[in-house]
Amino acid sequence: MRITVKNVKTFDTMDGMAWDATVYIDGTKVGSAHNDGNGGGAFLHMSTEDEQRIEDHVKTLCWFRYDGETGSFVDCDEDHPDGSPQNAEILIETLIENAQQERRMKRALKNKAALIIEGKPGITTYSWKGCKQVTDRHLEKIRTKHPEAILLNDMPHDEALKVWVQHVFA
Repeated sequence: MRITVKNVKTFDTMDGMAWDATVYIDGTKVGSAHNDGNGGGAFLHMSTEDEQRIEDHVKTLCWFRYDGETGSFVDCDEDHPDGSPQNAEILIETLIENAQQERRMKRALKNKAALIIEGKPGITTYSWKGCKQVTDRHLEKIRTKHPEAILLNDMPHDEALKVWVQHVFA
């Protein structure tokens, strides 16, 4: 079973971030989810049957724990002292966070070069005044200047996203 979110809309509130999204199971729209951004949890709006399908699916997933350094949920073993089993709310919130990171990455890679430089935390970006889209000429300059760096612009989308998420909080 593949659970995805689309049409993610986020906005800041006084108490955090609020969001709204459409939820899909195996490509079929089953409902929506939202968080009011007031410190409470997420709300799922779908049939009881579809919500149960999601709950049954998340029971098959690995455990998770909250990582204070990155501000996100990460996988862990069942015997980890801070570990908890997955639930539908955490899964949807994780999908929302992933969608936000993907949006940020796409925006950055459109007109910037993004790279990982060993020994330097986070993601380094280069931009050019008036550049609307990065070209091979731009990337060649970066490759010459930083031959050992990992250039996200050169990676397939899914691989670049994994590297982006790993390093964006570093």
